[in-house]
Amino acid sequence: MFNRSMKKPTLIAHAFLHAIAGTLYIAAVATFMSRVGQILGPDKPGEILGPVVFLLMFVISAAIMGSIVLLRPIIWYLDGKKKEALGFLLYTVAFLILIALTAVALIAIF
Repeated sequence: MFNRSMKKPTLIAHAFLHAIAGTLYIAAVATFMSRVGQILGPDKPGEILGPVVFLLMFVISAAIMGSIVLLRPIIWYLDGKKKEALGFLLYTVAFLILIALTAVALIAIF
């Protein structure tokens, strides 16, 4: 799938797919977090479960998103493909920003 002579359109397409995967994961986590009260029930006074679940989801999400956005560029960088690694990282982040801006625009419109 990824070879040494990866062309720019293929690099951009794969960066776009990584951004879409990250967006879908974020949407799934946001859906879970917005429904966690219904799923687990409301917190009782002094209940620690809610904050624990929130922090666990935060840490797990950081690890997963870090893998989606950074793992391939780090591997490529360490393999000596510095230009491809930087390009892939920048394209992925640019697509994530574009998706976020699109979401904000849709929220503003609707």
